[in-house]
Amino acid sequence: MSRYFRMFSRLRAAGEGAFVPFVMLGDPTPELSEEVVEALIDGGADALELGAPFSDPVADGPTIQRAHIRALEAGTGFADALAVVARVRARHPEIPIGMLIYGNVPFSLGTRDFYAACARAGVDSVLLADVPVREGDAFSAAAAAAGVDAVYIAPPSADARTLDAVAASSRGYVYAVSRAGVTGTERAASTVGLAASVARLRSYGAQIVIATGRSVEAALPVARHVGLTTGWMVCANGALTLRLDPEAPRGYEVVTVRTFDPAHAIDALLGAVPDGIVAVERADGAFCVSSPFPPGELIEDYRVVPVEELRSQEVTRVVLRAPGMPLDRFTALVRECGLHSVEYAIGWTAWLDVAPPGVTKASALDDLVVRLGTGPQRAIAVGDGSNDTEMLVWAGVGVAMGSAPQWVRDLADVTTEPVWRDGAAAVLDAVVERVRKQ
Repeated sequence: MSRYFRMFSRLRAAGEGAFVPFVMLGDPTPELSEEVVEALIDGGADALELGAPFSDPVADGPTIQRAHIRALEAGTGFADALAVVARVRARHPEIPIGMLIYGNVPFSLGTRDFYAACARAGVDSVLLADVPVREGDAFSAAAAAAGVDAVYIAPPSADARTLDAVAASSRGYVYAVSRAGVTGTERAASTVGLAASVARLRSYGAQIVIATGRSVEAALPVARHVGLTTGWMVCANGALTLRLDPEAPRGYEVVTVRTFDPAHAIDALLGAVPDGIVAVERADGAFCVSSPFPPGELIEDYRVVPVEELRSQEVTRVVLRAPGMPLDRFTALVRECGLHSVEYAIGWTAWLDVAPPGVTKASALDDLVVRLGTGPQRAIAVGDGSNDTEMLVWAGVGVAMGSAPQWVRDLADVTTEPVWRDGAAAVLDAVVERVRKQ
């Protein structure tokens, strides 16, 4: 009999509901978050929902996003989060403990090892915030094998088939969302989802291009998720341009590659941040790192190699990661290290992407629109990060997500809703409505 079953049976007999608080482990430190958990149990928590920090928490609202970042800046990784869980479990053997995590973590660790680690720590259930039930079979199987309940989200706008699948696949409990939107927002979402919006706009002949700093391997699942199996994709912040083709051996054809000698950038970055982790992405897609990244941050398969090997041949991208370093300090160090001959962009955490000289998302898209026989004045670009700024200025209409930093929004022509309210879909839907009225 599971801890969830015993808890719900006890509460049902007493005619009570469950008090299930959420805590981001590691915020502001692992030790203090553990004290918060203990205080909540002392205050009457019936079960716990505990978050593991992640570097790209796009499914969360602003409050929890900030909690993710604070925990990461405190140096909290997945192993640290599980260590807190294990200590709580040792003191409270009966309380149900659910973990809220992003799908990158089991992707990176391997699903079997991930769920086995959760089980050893005393986790009862895992909810992957960005994995819908239609993509959950492999996760459910691995969870069941480890004795962990897989939990899925029941969206408020879901059809009967989706709700049936959520009910059939969830164990322990169902995460039923009572309104559209996410924690930290007060108004309902205005769209039904990005994939549907992409399909509607493509039906009118529009080109939808994914432009990302991610590698090809990391970007392809995103393209498939929004229904793009043909068309174009820009990766590695503009260093790679692909033509998507389901008939091609890998589902795509590389049409443009821009590389550079990484030695100077690597030397400058490690001189400024000696404890940083360096990675390079090569033209063939190979990903090599100086030491492992925090669990869950890289989807890509990678090899750990000496720094000299990282310096030894041309690459499409250099990445610097400094786990635990506050973003403001990291930014200051990077700006002082002398990266003048390359393009670079700093992420949401202490993460830096370095691209070849003159290569940005904007430069790659400018080449692409020429290939397509059009120009930037007919382009609408949507983005939210520092690596999007050139693209937002380049496009005829630059649209910043509502979740973007203020200085990014200031460079755009328009600001849409944030990620958690389907802001990109709202832009595409607005274009569809304009086309329909012409």
